[in-house]
Amino acid sequence: MINSPGYSAINNKSIRNTDLFYDIDLLHPLLEAKVIDHTEPSLKLDQCVVRSVSLSLLSIDKDDPVLAENGWCVIQLGTPGSITGFWIDIQVDTNAIGTVKVDAIYCPTGNIDESKWVSVLQVNEYNPSQNVYQLVSSTPVFTHIRLSYSSGGRITKFRAYGKFDPVFSSNHLDYLDMAYIGNGGRVVYSDKEDNDYPQSIILPNEDRSVARSNFSGSIIRLFKRGCINKVEVKLSQPVTKPSSLSIKATNSNDIVPMDFVDWATVLHEVGNTHTLITSLFDGMICTHVKVICSDNCFIERIRVWGSPDTEIPSILPSITISDKHIIHALPLTSEGYAPYGEVIQAGGKSNVTSANQGTAEKFHHVAQLTNTFPKHNGKMNLCVFHCRPTPQLPFRVKLLERHPYSSQAFIPMSDKQFREYLVIVALNGEDDRPDMSTLKAFIALSSQGINYRQGVWHHPMVVLDHPCDFTVIVHESGIPEEDCQEVTVDEVIIEMPGFHVLK
Repeated sequence: MINSPGYSAINNKSIRNTDLFYDIDLLHPLLEAKVIDHTEPSLKLDQCVVRSVSLSLLSIDKDDPVLAENGWCVIQLGTPGSITGFWIDIQVDTNAIGTVKVDAIYCPTGNIDESKWVSVLQVNEYNPSQNVYQLVSSTPVFTHIRLSYSSGGRITKFRAYGKFDPVFSSNHLDYLDMAYIGNGGRVVYSDKEDNDYPQSIILPNEDRSVARSNFSGSIIRLFKRGCINKVEVKLSQPVTKPSSLSIKATNSNDIVPMDFVDWATVLHEVGNTHTLITSLFDGMICTHVKVICSDNCFIERIRVWGSPDTEIPSILPSITISDKHIIHALPLTSEGYAPYGEVIQAGGKSNVTSANQGTAEKFHHVAQLTNTFPKHNGKMNLCVFHCRPTPQLPFRVKLLERHPYSSQAFIPMSDKQFREYLVIVALNGEDDRPDMSTLKAFIALSSQGINYRQGVWHHPMVVLDHPCDFTVIVHESGIPEEDCQEVTVDEVIIEMPGFHVLK
């Protein structure tokens, strides 16, 4: 076991005075960090994500303690990154001395049983007044951490701070949100004393309730120097006069621009009554943007669209992207996927019986297979799809397909290198086309199969990181228009923190 690096312990009220305050919380639920194993017997472990645990453990305050003494949990980071520190709150029993330990591994395949854990932090005597631990030096890049605690209390809050530098494939989008945290953007300065986590302004915000935050004075460092020509600001609620909102941009080689740099205004609104404010302008080269707004202006999310160029292109890209054309991929769960079909996995609400002379459990009817061809000419086709990873991330949805008379099941046959795949689905609309308001994207694990319900629109299979074979069960008649129908749709971008990069 490698020795833990040194650390300094401080009170969480002093975190603003450290570099940790502007680092990324690699365990934030909105980055889809996943608790994949734990010892808490009262909580059921879902094979995809322990939502009840992750929303408690991962960066969320909760009154009820969530990790008992002598317990441990293994968490997959929201994105691979180097670790710079931790915030650990423990409900300590009187006169008790607790030991906290954090180990980590780099295991992009997800096969943690065959990986060697590295000690990152060990606190032999926990002190509630010094609950933030800043490492002397950042660690190598890790994908998973294991939190252990023994004796005299319960862990109620856990954050892991760190950094990551995305390395894009040669096929990445030439036009993207350069402020987005999943692309490498980062808030590097905030002058608001009550701003607990400044990176919130560039986190994904699909289907979430956002605390009222002002963010005035925040400076965002774009993931790369580039040409920007569109800024979008989404407000928590409409504002009226005498409110004001300005977004300014500058070009600087410093992490935080000096006070004397010139800032150019790229967006300015007074008394806006809408929740989405957009500004289009001639392209300009910049590295940072700054938010300036009145106290009654509460910002939920900011996007800065552009391309990583060192000079302004002769022809600027056509801008059609708006907030409604971007969705955030969520972990695949049976509950979330229920309107579209079934998740094929052990567990859940399936009837279970003993099998193989007591050496196995049989989970019955995990998916509903249907065959409703009008001429009764549909025959089962048990086949294998060999799928290669998508060459372009973030992923763009441009078409959807459906099987009008048959369900379709995909069951991955993993070789331990394949980890996850993308499932994109939508319900049928009144015009017999996809209802794009119901479009959802899910990240499925290699241990999960999926069944598309008959008639559900879906994107052809999207593998994210390594080739994989899928066993597929579908009924077909041999008549193309009966077996599969395909339509083009308005383009949608799928945000997937951690999968915007190739490591």
